[in-house]
Amino acid sequence: MSADVTANDNESSTASVSVEQRRRSAQRAWWYSGILVPLSFAALMLAALAFALMFHRGEPVDPIVVPHPDPPLSWVDRFKQRLSGDNSVPNETASDAALAKIDLELRHAEFDMEFAQAMQVLRHLESAKADWDELFNSTQRDNVGKRIAGSEQLLLRFAALRSLPPPSAPEQIARDVSAHLNTIQQRAKSAGDAESINRSIADAVETKQHFFIAFEFHQARVDQLNVIRESAASLPESEFELHAALSLRAAALFNNVNSAAEDAAQEMAASLEKELTQLKRQREQAAALVTQLNSQLTSVANGEALDTAPAGQGPLPLASRDDYERELDRIRTDLVAFTTHGYVQPETADQLVYHKTKRPMSYSALQRIGALADSEKGRSILLRVGGSKSATQQNDRPLGNFPRMNSLAELRKPSIVARLKESQRLLRQYGLLMVEDGLLSP
Repeated sequence: MSADVTANDNESSTASVSVEQRRRSAQRAWWYSGILVPLSFAALMLAALAFALMFHRGEPVDPIVVPHPDPPLSWVDRFKQRLSGDNSVPNETASDAALAKIDLELRHAEFDMEFAQAMQVLRHLESAKADWDELFNSTQRDNVGKRIAGSEQLLLRFAALRSLPPPSAPEQIARDVSAHLNTIQQRAKSAGDAESINRSIADAVETKQHFFIAFEFHQARVDQLNVIRESAASLPESEFELHAALSLRAAALFNNVNSAAEDAAQEMAASLEKELTQLKRQREQAAALVTQLNSQLTSVANGEALDTAPAGQGPLPLASRDDYERELDRIRTDLVAFTTHGYVQPETADQLVYHKTKRPMSYSALQRIGALADSEKGRSILLRVGGSKSATQQNDRPLGNFPRMNSLAELRKPSIVARLKESQRLLRQYGLLMVEDGLLSP
């Protein structure tokens, strides 16, 4: 039985070896056939090429002539040659006309593109205008507008945004946009040369640029108004709507301007009145000085001494309102005996006359009786008029700081003389201003 198995194994091994050998033999045959076919084609091609070379070697070969065409003439050279009558130039009228027609068509296409862009920008502009109008009108009356009205800063920003002037437009566009666009389009359609269509293209570009600038302006206003509304979102509401708050603020500004103008006018009038009064006072002082000088001349002509003249009080110093205001407290203190309302007025150097009406002492009367003369006699008259409290004089005014006259011996006291000189100075320097203010009678 074991011998049978061994015999079968040998037969199987022999069979498997035969199959493997056949497979390898088939692969080698396929490989050889795959190489031999291309080699056969290559050999045939080489043989054909060799045969062609042998056949071509016996024929003469003509040289190849490469043409050298003349460079094309420019349109300027062609124009010059035509003007000179050179018939050698080929007639290219038909081709030039065709090129010109093509160029004109291209320019028309360029105009159509620019015009279409202008129309598109115009639609955007109209949309931005509508957005601004809608947002502006709603802001003036809604709750956000009330919040803006409650903030002075946001109210000012809104008022400034509202009053911004739009960009200026050319006259033809501002007059009628549709008519202007129709005019440009009709002019372009009827354009028969390059120059005319170029003008139409330039008009379309300019119009588009204006539309774009106007669109940017309105869109920027919309954006800024949205920013203002966002800033007011958390603020409390005002009791007024925004349009009412703007009206009230405009009225307040108008009143403030009018008030400021009235104040300025009153201040100017007061300043002019002050200057006019000062000029009048200076003129009166100058007239008084002339009168005094004339009196002195008359006295000299009559052989009288100058120091004995009743009006010999020297030139009146010019005083300003500022100086007067600065010394007003001293005037009210030292000259109570003259500024207080009373019944008596000086008539002569040693007589006071009783009147029915109480009023301050008369400045002109003090000048007339010589009480303001810068002399010992003038000081004695002033002391008698202002400081006398005897029953015969009936002086009902208080003395204040002014010295009381007990006798003429008071004039020997330096303190009394100094006070009298100071009273004379105040009366002489500021008498006219005191009359203006009612502290003295005329």
